[in-house]
Amino acid sequence: MTSAGRGAALDLCLHVVRKDLGAEVSNQVARRMVMPAHTHRRPGAVRRPVHTGHRRRQSRPLLQWAGTRLDHAALTVDALARRAGMSPRTFARRFHSAVGTTPLQWLLNQRLIRARRLLESTDLPIDQVAEHSGLGSAPTCAGT
Repeated sequence: MTSAGRGAALDLCLHVVRKDLGAEVSNQVARRMVMPAHTHRRPGAVRRPVHTGHRRRQSRPLLQWAGTRLDHAALTVDALARRAGMSPRTFARRFHSAVGTTPLQWLLNQRLIRARRLLESTDLPIDQVAEHSGLGSAPTCAGT
């Protein structure tokens, strides 16, 4: 196995750890290194800058609150906007400015990360993984 560049080398190291020691250990290493456990790099891709600043810090409590409620069907972008005390449109603009993605995309990504973690670290059936991650049922996730 080979890699080019620092980021690709770190991705390769996590891949080797995952293959040798399993997903849970790889995820722990990634968290300790403060990097995503899985990346999908494309050669030469321009990545969006990481948003770090006052707005990002302000949104952290809301993101943590939402992260503990991913399995709730009532957790929607409108619910996040209400929690933040903003109209959905204002919330969407400010969220994108602070986090770098839309609230809906962030919510879906968080649910997919939770599902991946449950699939890798538990023996739960797919229906329960879908339910615990807020994705509904297995047929809903598969698009049937």
